[in-house]
Amino acid sequence: YDTKKMASSAYLDVRNAIADEGSDARVEVNQRALIDKILARYASAGAVYRELLQNSNDADATTAEILITTSASSEGGKEVVS
Repeated sequence: YDTKKMASSAYLDVRNAIADEGSDARVEVNQRALIDKILARYASAGAVYRELLQNSNDADATTAEILITTSASSEGGKEVVS
């Protein structure tokens, strides 16, 4: 059985159950803790790129393109990556 179809089916089952029985509720998020968690997860150099490539692989992409642009900053001519 195709794993993607199974995951999609499970997602739709949960979504339909929530739509039928669920109710809207306010959700509060500790944004600082969330940011700290994200920064810790991607702390090593190249971790973000590795994650992007892994996501591309998981999606069965045939290509992955990462563009890095730089520009001189007003602070001592250092390059700024964007």
